[in-house]
Amino acid sequence: LNAIRASSDGYGAPLLAIGSPVDTPNATAQTGSVSLVSVDGLSGDASLDSLGAVTRIDGDSTYARLGARIAFLDVNGDGADELWVSEPMRKDGLANWEAGAAYLFAGGASFPTGSIVAGPSTALWSLRDTALRGVFGSTLAFPDFDGDGSPDFAIASRRSFAAENEGGLV
Repeated sequence: LNAIRASSDGYGAPLLAIGSPVDTPNATAQTGSVSLVSVDGLSGDASLDSLGAVTRIDGDSTYARLGARIAFLDVNGDGADELWVSEPMRKDGLANWEAGAAYLFAGGASFPTGSIVAGPSTALWSLRDTALRGVFGSTLAFPDFDGDGSPDFAIASRRSFAAENEGGLV
């Protein structure tokens, strides 16, 4: 779970992103989903259905597990957080089973609303691994590698045939 800070475009209240990587939208097993809900006035127990999602992002690949990792980061410096969503078990055909993917969705006034399907046509960036069983997107991190005061991004492949003994790569 992550909270997105209120942005200058008038969201009015922070949003909460809820990743459900084993969700089964459209009867497709464990494609996963991410729901963004307003936390304005939220208190006590609530179900996801009762919160009313501002945006719902669904996966489209069986067992891909969209929403396994989610994170917010202001990538373009406009003061509004963009949303990173990983899909570590993504596969496109038999050649790259469990290769994985990560998507960056626009923040601020460009943030998607309603129900969308994650992919290159709906995300600002779509990053996909081509390595068999790489599990790209198993971890998202935003350290300042170069010391310039701005966070950089690192996306891990938990295991990769490109690394010795499938040791993983960042």
